[in-house]
Formats: sequence, structure tokens, C-alpha cells
Amino acid sequence: MRNRSESDFLGRHVERALSTRWEAGYHTVQLDFTGKAAGLYFLQAEASGVTRVQKVMFLR
Repeated sequence: MRNRSESDFLGRHVERALSTRWEAGYHTVQLDFTGKAAGLYFLQAEASGVTRVQKVMFLR
């Protein structure tokens, strides 16, 4: 994976991790919502020119 970012439902970036290099295969990502409001967020990951977006609902 090359780039990962998290944004809220209004498209504002809340966290960005750039240039993370992982080997091929399945991986898990641990998200830290400390200090963030409950609500809908989007996790975006890009690798080899392919971008994937996953919705994440954070509830308190």
C-alpha cells in the first residue's frame, strides 16, 4: 500500500499516513478515533494505481 487517508463525511481529511510500504497480501489497519467525533468516516487506500474507499461508522 502506498497511501492511506481518512476523511469525515464532508470530505475533510482527519488523518493521513503516506508512503507506507507493505508486502503483498492481507493486512489489518487499526484506527485511532481518540478526540474524533462519532459519525461516518471514509478510509481510502491506494496501491499500484488502484484506489479503494471503505465507509467506517464510528459510534461512542
